[in-house]
Amino acid sequence: GGGVRVQGADAALWLEDCQIISPATFGVLVTGHASATLKHCQIENPGRVGVAVACWASVRLSDSDIIASQGNGIVLDDDAIGEIADCRIHGSRSAGVVAQHRSRLKLFACEVRNGSEGGVFVRDGGQATLDFCHITNHALAGVEVVREAALVLRHCRVSSGRRQGVILAESARGYLSDCHFFAHDHTNVAILRRAHATVRHCEIFGSRSNGATIMDGGMATFEESDIHDNHAANVGVAREGHATFLRCRIREGSAEGMVVRDNGQVRLDACELKNNRRDGIDVSRRGVLELQRSLIRGNRGHGLEISGGSQVCLDDCRIESNQKANVHLSGRSLVRWVGETPPADVLVSADSEWRRAEPMT
Repeated sequence: GGGVRVQGADAALWLEDCQIISPATFGVLVTGHASATLKHCQIENPGRVGVAVACWASVRLSDSDIIASQGNGIVLDDDAIGEIADCRIHGSRSAGVVAQHRSRLKLFACEVRNGSEGGVFVRDGGQATLDFCHITNHALAGVEVVREAALVLRHCRVSSGRRQGVILAESARGYLSDCHFFAHDHTNVAILRRAHATVRHCEIFGSRSNGATIMDGGMATFEESDIHDNHAANVGVAREGHATFLRCRIREGSAEGMVVRDNGQVRLDACELKNNRRDGIDVSRRGVLELQRSLIRGNRGHGLEISGGSQVCLDDCRIESNQKANVHLSGRSLVRWVGETPPADVLVSADSEWRRAEPMT
């Protein structure tokens, strides 16, 4: 026994000021081109799913609560459409909200919290747009987007999870703007396995691991973002990850400002890397770094630590006032610098090369 079932192209449901308590399977099921509108409703302790929408059906849900689902809070499946506004999805045993198999989700001013698994899960060609939402305190990722799914995240807070804040992986695409990602046990933002992301005007801080991680062929562009006070590296780029940072601040981390290794590639333009407890940037194991018009200052290790066959190009940069050498180059690595005067306090081992080059284009 479920709660309310709506099925068929001509079927439509309007529910307002209703309670659905402890249904055995679903609270509301909408399927087969049907539609439903729910306002000021409460669905509590459903046995499987609070609201399930499938097979080209659609739902509008506003100012409602889905509490303590024994499975998912809301599921959109097989080309379903969901518009969810001013709702609270709390305490789900599985993901709070799922959009999968080409379904389209809009979540506005919602709170998804206290889940035994993840917060919002978008997969298999699903599309999700979240605006002004708070995703917090989940056992798995706050937001996970995989398998060619797409995410737009604007003016949201994703916080205090026991794993990652946001994961994009397996050819997913993401646009993250004006958001705050903080206080996760694992990395706050992860771009992995051929995913592509743009991160603009965001604050990423307080992770017990890296602030942002780009690896395994992930590609990301960060613009005008503030990445600070993370317990491991503020930024980690590795294993064929590619990242561009434009006008970003990477500061005051408990370890390195940035780590680039294992064929990771990074370009920084007009960025600041300041006051990190270890090196400003550590480039190792064939990492590649292009640094333009940027400042590396006040780090407690080296400004730049370059080793393991890595390559770095510096153009119009200031690297100064770091506690160890401003640049330490070793392990058959290469640095090319552009400008009238190279950085001061540079240590170069006999097996590495430090040379002047033409300006970058």
